[in-house]
Amino acid sequence: MFNNSDISLINNYESKEYKDLINNILSSSNIKKAVFLLDAKTGLCLKKYNGIIIAEKELNIRHEIIKKYIISGDTYNDKYKFSYYR
Repeated sequence: MFNNSDISLINNYESKEYKDLINNILSSSNIKKAVFLLDAKTGLCLKKYNGIIIAEKELNIRHEIIKKYIISGDTYNDKYKFSYYR
């Protein structure tokens, strides 16, 4: 990944620019986030998926739909909720 001779271009790890960069990286869609399938009535976790694409493949639900329900917090098919947090 990095060579010992590589020099960091960031000098101040407390700067606003550095913090903005880290927040941007963490909010990027290409970073895998766990997706939890929850029972809508009880709130119990039914299954954990190691990424939205894995959930898409196993549930046969498009990842855009899963993400929409994660963001809105709405119930999917009156049975399930999706979340990034358990």
